[in-house]
Amino acid sequence: MPPFAPILKKRRSSGPSRGSSQCEGVFQSKTINKWKVEFKGKRLGTYTTEEAAVRAYRQYVKDGIAPKPAVNSSQFKGISWYKKTHQWKVTCRQKHYGLYPTEEEAAQEYNSVAVGLRLPLNVIPAAGAAGVGIDTGTDAGGDAGP
Repeated sequence: MPPFAPILKKRRSSGPSRGSSQCEGVFQSKTINKWKVEFKGKRLGTYTTEEAAVRAYRQYVKDGIAPKPAVNSSQFKGISWYKKTHQWKVTCRQKHYGLYPTEEEAAQEYNSVAVGLRLPLNVIPAAGAAGVGIDTGTDAGGDAGP
């Protein structure tokens, strides 16, 4: 199979919409002038070329592994890297909600804002997912109680 063989969308009677790719799951964002990749609602990232976006989509469909994001892109909705301060920026409905040192803290802030606005929440992996910070059910003193 050639390296750029897109998975074609079913054509609508009016043809593809402006700014969309012929590949399913790949869309062009006019505001940032990049190609976005999604699969079943999961954001897989943004790319400067359509070809790179299609490759990422096909790799995810084939292996089920999301592409490693660039240092300045977030896996969470509403979170972006702010170069000036080297922190993660939280925005929701075009309003800025703060800067945070970690991507997870920024995602938690987005979720607290999104609850009030009744928007979908980011799914944040548990802190113990990698074996660090696992809650054992004991308090700081080590006494679990009766």
